[in-house]
Amino acid sequence: MQFVTGDVVGPYEVLSRLGRGGMGDVYLARDPRLDRRVALKVLRPRPGTPALDRRKVLREGRAVARIVHPLVAAVFDVVDIGDLTVLVLEYVEGRTLRQVIEAGPLPPAEACGVAAQICDAIDAAHAHGVVHGDIKPENVCLTATGQVKVLDFGIARVMARAGPDADGTVTTDSVALGSFAGTPRYAAPELFAGAPADPRTDVYAVGAVLFEMLTGLPPHAGHNAIEIGLNARAGPAPRVDGVRRDVPAAVADVVARALAGDRHDRTPTAASLATSLRALATLGGGTGDAPTLTSAGFAAALSSRVATDGPPGSPPRANATTLRPLATTLVASPRAPWHVAAAAAVVVLLLAGGLWRLLPGPPAAVVDATPRVLAILPLEPVGQGPHQAAIGMGIADTLIADLADARGLVVVSRRAATPLSGRDNLAGIARELGATLLVDGTVQAVGDALRVAITLVRPDGTVAWGRTVEGTTAQLFDLQRQLVTGLREALHVQPAPSTVASIAERAARPQGPASLDVEALSDYTDALQRLARQDLAGNVDLAVDGFTRALDRDPGFVLAHVGLSDAHMAAYRQSRDADALERATRHADRAAALAPYHAETWVAVARVRAARGQADAARQALERALGLQPTNDEAWRELADVQASQGQRGAAEEALRRAVALRPGYWRNHHEFGRFLFEIGRLDEAASQFRQVIEFQPDSPRGYQALGTVLQAQGRDAEAILNYERATRISPSVNAFLNVGVLHHWAGRFREAIASYERAAALAPEDPVPQRNIGDSLLRLDAATRARTAYARALGLAERELTRNPTSSAMLELRAILLAKLGRFAEAERQSVALAASPGTESAHYARAVVLALSGRQALARPELERAIALGYPRELAARDEDLAGVMQPGRAPVARTTTKGTSQ
Repeated sequence: MQFVTGDVVGPYEVLSRLGRGGMGDVYLARDPRLDRRVALKVLRPRPGTPALDRRKVLREGRAVARIVHPLVAAVFDVVDIGDLTVLVLEYVEGRTLRQVIEAGPLPPAEACGVAAQICDAIDAAHAHGVVHGDIKPENVCLTATGQVKVLDFGIARVMARAGPDADGTVTTDSVALGSFAGTPRYAAPELFAGAPADPRTDVYAVGAVLFEMLTGLPPHAGHNAIEIGLNARAGPAPRVDGVRRDVPAAVADVVARALAGDRHDRTPTAASLATSLRALATLGGGTGDAPTLTSAGFAAALSSRVATDGPPGSPPRANATTLRPLATTLVASPRAPWHVAAAAAVVVLLLAGGLWRLLPGPPAAVVDATPRVLAILPLEPVGQGPHQAAIGMGIADTLIADLADARGLVVVSRRAATPLSGRDNLAGIARELGATLLVDGTVQAVGDALRVAITLVRPDGTVAWGRTVEGTTAQLFDLQRQLVTGLREALHVQPAPSTVASIAERAARPQGPASLDVEALSDYTDALQRLARQDLAGNVDLAVDGFTRALDRDPGFVLAHVGLSDAHMAAYRQSRDADALERATRHADRAAALAPYHAETWVAVARVRAARGQADAARQALERALGLQPTNDEAWRELADVQASQGQRGAAEEALRRAVALRPGYWRNHHEFGRFLFEIGRLDEAASQFRQVIEFQPDSPRGYQALGTVLQAQGRDAEAILNYERATRISPSVNAFLNVGVLHHWAGRFREAIASYERAAALAPEDPVPQRNIGDSLLRLDAATRARTAYARALGLAERELTRNPTSSAMLELRAILLAKLGRFAEAERQSVALAASPGTESAHYARAVVLALSGRQALARPELERAIALGYPRELAARDEDLAGVMQPGRAPVARTTTKGTSQ
């Protein structure tokens, strides 16, 4: 049966006939529902077995449909019309490789680049147990940008299994009858002897296609399948450099191994063949000194070939014929066509200049050393349609989740990007997040119709790439998949190996950690916005309610479980309610159970485990997160905190250095590294990190307050006060008020000190440090009874915190000192001995020294203090500690010591 223009096939309107193949006809059609062009492949039934063929198409089509790769064209639908099965396929504009080869042999660099991309596509299929079976130039399409699309993926192999007892093997008889499973001139020799197809037969086919791209000729001649088969089995294919003298010997060696007659001597996998092709850093002349071809050069060369055919101004086009489902999570991406190790430094410099799209992907070592930082902003709603903002947030979450595992790319977390707004200040958003690229966009819904537009934007506002997709709300998943695919192609990124290993886990929830329920997305979006402003009264409770409603509608909504865990953690920090911490733990664990392949779920688990004092469990969760997403700088920071709490300073420092290297423009990475350096006594280095924070955020109090703390520890009080004043002019700061109070105390201005501490206590009523410092200043005012009341209040707050996190070293150390100040020396002694024994950090030895000094045992306190200073406790702070007066200056009695409040905001 044939169709003509104007015929309707299901909902599709036939526009023209594109071509005819051995298994059916291909038509260009229009889908009026989405106003897009599609390709219809009408599969002709075999005589006497139409029903059997249809079952095989559907059964094996499902297997092929698991392949999700941007170098493989997609299938949109399957339509049955009588005895006909019609595949509705992605319509790909471009030129078939056959048309390109007809213009003449390709330069070696171009040919190897194309072959490497073909390998990427079939490697994704092999990972799912699917063999293509018919790789040939007609089944490879090249777009104007030089990107490959592999067509007819698996169809030839499916349709070749004709008989009810057939096992797919190819026999000599079947060749003679013309039912060869594949195209003879690209078929491996063993197939002519009846051997079954396997991944190595696809490797052979790529080698044959590469041979033809380089020479314009097939590797084995013959007028029909039998002649070609006999020649293929008679001996090896000729070497490429014997046919074409300017092909480098290294290239000919790779082609020869791919075309080995014995499959056991052949390049074993498509992935290894792709690696070999990309390892050829210089191609062209036989001497190896010809320039390599960049992606831009490849696209230009291809465009010149494409432009030689077709009517003026008309785009080249070809049909796509691949099985792939609408609801499958993206797990792979295109690699750049050419990798040039010698040009790595140039690539890195040009990335900074905004020309990244025109260059090939750098080698893995360069990608890992200087990754790009991508921030994906919630899409803005256009108009007043319901749920637009929710859909925009859901799409942003999907993009973040699906790109998080991309190699050489740091993707900013949802937690960091959600609070930001003001699209007229993209430079400010990029600076806040330390991003080198932003994804911005809009979403518009009119009835069920949906239009989504996204752009890849540089911090200066220039657009690097964009895409618009249209469909219906019921097709939200497909639209999201198209956007993810486009971004991966634009960024030239591919997922980490761990992603491929998690395909089975992802299959349980193909849409990933987001939701396709727009009502659930709406509740989730509102809750996220509330949680982003948890400083406003009532917002944390409203966030909890919103996330809960989202989960009522979609219990498997992974990111809503993460959000609800975060909201309960925020409630816990505000109220120190143990039940809130328990609920946070429950939802983090549920998120990880639903999406163990998603790094953010394990970061959420780590946060609650750390809050509960379960350092080993937190570390294990973070190691799992980093195994899934090595570029997650938040996970590296969290890991550093856990490692530091366990006394693993070297490991903690290395983790923080990794975080800074991954996102060097992000203030928090420098802030946390500076805080760590401060705590181990490397004050000059800490000051340098905090000056970086000020450089990135001159309008934030964080850097000024933290730098003031370092200057104060160095005895540079006047400079410290200037920085504290700058911080408090921008925003009230607990730590700044505490540290200004300490400076007043040191200067003998005890009433001013108490006033400053009280301002800190008003901002942080659950923090025991302001109360402890108030007690110290009251003691110097001879108000011993009031001082004792303040110490008791501080002790109660510290012990309340320890009921929630019994391993908090800071609270245990403070508790020991407060017990000593209250005269409960035996309890203080037991606590401080345990602290100094394990893990033996500088602060633990310092607390032990203070307890011993307050109990009148200065001689025993001295070696503990020396140990603390040797481990990094600032000597300058110890010298000004009134509790240690008799230790630092023998014969002087202790009075009281106030506590500076570290470097965190």
